Amino acid sequence: MRAKAVRMVRSSPFSRRFHRKAGEPLRPWERALFLVLYASHQPEIRLWANVLADALYTLYRFPRSVHAREALAWICSTESGSLHTFVDVATALGLNPEIVRRDVLQDCQCQPLPLDNSEKTQSATVS
Repeated sequence: MRAKAVRMVRSSPFSRRFHRKAGEPLRPWERALFLVLYASHQPEIRLWANVLADALYTLYRFPRSVHAREALAWICSTESGSLHTFVDVATALGLNPEIVRRDVLQDCQCQPLPLDNSEKTQSATVS
């Protein structure tokens, strides 16, 4: 089963949806995430993997949306202790939250996010 999942990861167009540039190799944590998405038999783990996958998809695919800002805020949060936090989701998936966060923030440096309404009004009054 694991070999089949690895083949799916390498050949699936779904596996390329997190990358800003086509043809970039998968990072180790991305490969582990896909293995969980495709090969896990535990519904709770697959649910958390899909939550993280959806946040990454939204962030990379629609970087200027409000949902991308929410996804980035969720990934940047360092809270733990409840099931819905990024740190606990990444830990439940067997991923290092610091490495995932570092890679995502590195990717987002090239994508400036728009200011929200409160930041726009503050910058307008300062100018």
